[in-house]
Amino acid sequence: MKKRKLLVALLFNLVFTGLGFWYLGKRIAAIVFGVFLLVPLLALYLPIQPQEALTALGLLVIGWLIMMGLTIMYWKRQTDMPEMKAKRWVLYLVAIVIWNVAFSTISEPKMLDKIAIRSFTIPTGSMSPTLDIGDYLIASRGAITNYEPAVFKYPKKPSEYYVKRCVGLPGDSLIIKESVVYQNNVPELGIELKHIYAIGYSNKNELQTAVKKVFSAESELEQLMLDFDLLPKEKGVWNAHLTKEQADKIGNIKGVSISQFSMPNYEKLYGDKNDSWTVDNYGPIWVPRKGQSVALTIKNSPFLWPVIKAEHPEWEICPKDGQIYKNCSDILLDYKFERDYYFMMGDNRHNSQDSRFWGFVSEDLIYGPVWKVFK
Repeated sequence: MKKRKLLVALLFNLVFTGLGFWYLGKRIAAIVFGVFLLVPLLALYLPIQPQEALTALGLLVIGWLIMMGLTIMYWKRQTDMPEMKAKRWVLYLVAIVIWNVAFSTISEPKMLDKIAIRSFTIPTGSMSPTLDIGDYLIASRGAITNYEPAVFKYPKKPSEYYVKRCVGLPGDSLIIKESVVYQNNVPELGIELKHIYAIGYSNKNELQTAVKKVFSAESELEQLMLDFDLLPKEKGVWNAHLTKEQADKIGNIKGVSISQFSMPNYEKLYGDKNDSWTVDNYGPIWVPRKGQSVALTIKNSPFLWPVIKAEHPEWEICPKDGQIYKNCSDILLDYKFERDYYFMMGDNRHNSQDSRFWGFVSEDLIYGPVWKVFK
């Protein structure tokens, strides 16, 4: 019979919180302090702010110091304990190895994509009014359905995550007419969207007073007033991102005229060969589906070429004499797609960088649907 070693207990608690207490025979303390393991693990998934991160770090340091102090106290008070058996040493070593492997694996960014549930924050207003800046959301790993908000990796920079609404599933035909999405000739319904409205007014102060009366909710009014100070004092036009309901309320204000803004082409749109499409009048296009063969034409090539190129980066795609050529020598009459793709758009239709600008999202970039939102 002999006492356990202090250095071993400290080292155990250092590499695996609570294991040192177990080594000293303090089972309850081991379980209580073992809960501290959840903090760094949860911190990987919780979208905490810098101040909250510092607070959490401070609490962890304090907790760690308390744990070390208790380790020394328990060691001094320990009664004679049986000598460690070889099997128990092996058990402790296995626990340490499992912890280190698990922690390093979960800490690896690529492995985070395998986690069933993750949380994210909303950094922009592209999904307003459904999701506003600063909202927290939880997404679940899995397939997405029609017109569902979902989390995915930005195709141009896969290290970044985006949140948009799925408006086109694999195999769907899609066209946008006068800001309305038609999926397989069926218009979207029941989704609250935002567009830019041009609001004509004769007096800024009168307009501001009237808007404050109409919109009593602070958060709603705050967003509307963000760019109000930049408006001309007298007669002018105020371009604001509004829902249809908000636009109708402002349209009822005396002395105000309002109409939905028609967005010009500020930049090249995906698949638009002749620069004739706009964000409000876009397409038609077809969303590629895995295993489906499509005849390749000069007409559909602008939105299908990038997909084929992504699946076969070694190919050089060349249009010539009304035909599509692989490596500029072999005619490509049709092509069978190897992945499913999705067309994603923000609910704030005039303030969203989405598939209209950078194209389809392949299945391997999809994380999953939005499960829960915290305002």
